Amino acid sequence: VQTCALPICDSVVVTYGEFIVLDVSPPPLYLLTLQGTLMFSPDVGDLELNCSYIMIQYGRLIIGYADDPFPNKAIITLEGERTAYELPVYGAKTIAVRTGQLILHGRERVSWTRLAQNVHAGNVTIVVEEDTDWEVGDHIAISSTEFNQFEAEEVYIESVSEDGRTITLTKPLLYAHWGEGWTSEDGLSTMDSYRASVGLLTRNIVIQGDHEHSKAQQFGAQVVLSTESTTGDNALHGWFSNVEVRLAGQGLKLGKYPIHFHLVGNVNESYVKNCSVHHSFNRAITMHGVDGLLVEYNVAFDTRGHTIFTEDGTERFNIMRYNLVMVVRPIWSLLLVDQSPAAFWIVNPENYVYGNVAAGSSHYGFWFRGLNHPDGSSGQAVTDAGLTRCPNWAPLGSFEGNVAHSTGRHGLKLSNYFPVENGYECPAEAVPAPAVFRDFASWKNRHMGIW
Repeated sequence: VQTCALPICDSVVVTYGEFIVLDVSPPPLYLLTLQGTLMFSPDVGDLELNCSYIMIQYGRLIIGYADDPFPNKAIITLEGERTAYELPVYGAKTIAVRTGQLILHGRERVSWTRLAQNVHAGNVTIVVEEDTDWEVGDHIAISSTEFNQFEAEEVYIESVSEDGRTITLTKPLLYAHWGEGWTSEDGLSTMDSYRASVGLLTRNIVIQGDHEHSKAQQFGAQVVLSTESTTGDNALHGWFSNVEVRLAGQGLKLGKYPIHFHLVGNVNESYVKNCSVHHSFNRAITMHGVDGLLVEYNVAFDTRGHTIFTEDGTERFNIMRYNLVMVVRPIWSLLLVDQSPAAFWIVNPENYVYGNVAAGSSHYGFWFRGLNHPDGSSGQAVTDAGLTRCPNWAPLGSFEGNVAHSTGRHGLKLSNYFPVENGYECPAEAVPAPAVFRDFASWKNRHMGIW
């Protein structure tokens, strides 16, 4: 793209219509503006790109394709201090997608599984219930199976069996982790999900905050996708698969999250799948004023505030399935409800939530908090359009096959929810539409399984 002798280069612009192949790791850049296409070359080995800002405006950033994933290591490091200049809407230390496409496809990996056998404190070997493709040096997390979520452990792999099921760790475990399910004394009731989950944190495409300032200032990287429209000339797409996001999110700042779809409307062609988000200072995956986003098979570990999060109550028809969340901490500088966070926070029930595991939170696993009316930016847009909407009346999309354990309060919390037919439109005649929460497993929660 550009070479220079300075520690930090001037701004670089890839203009509309150009197709630039990045085949060398450049010196640190300040602002990289993409109005054409920048593609990481798959043929030159590992690549690194350090920037303060990456702005995609009528352009594309491509690291691998869905049918041809990126084979090597690609690391994007976003640099900056809390005092950095902020772009309107997108902020600082950011990948900002205004119009265009963010296309990130890492090598396919098994995202998470569960233990197949109990392990004890001091063990250095675990056995998981599925074949994995995990490798020596991979970074994994094992959930707590006790009331204390902080018995979750981060470990690295020293060796692995040919089928990927028997894994030797680089250090002994500090805690015991249950891995054989539960059966009642009379043998009539069983709970197969009563076992620790094991999530892979390593991916070969990495988006991270710089090590110098991110942790010290709780000011990490963020990816923000926001534009006026998702169709026509202003089309916006975000395709994330097998991407690792770490040292991300910005504490003390509302709206500055690791992966953030922001007031975009219908995004049913976009997705976030098989990714990991860990050591975040502010949430993990945020759906704000969007419909139809697919969020599946992701692992989130050690985050602050609501982790997988719908914000205003206007969010509908999003699919959240087969995600694993471990270790959720409160945050005291955002919304009041972030002082009692949930692994999954749903403020409009008309979404599809199934097959997920909330394996540890300071407060809640799943929290359905019905709002009388949408709030926030997208709620104001509804009001400005002269519309009336009632999220707390909305019918349930689906809730099935989810698991919650090791939370400080409740596994599943339902607040202010009264489902009626066509309820989101606030009908004059409220005809009940029963909401059925199916096949929910809740264990080792400090207060209630369901409240």
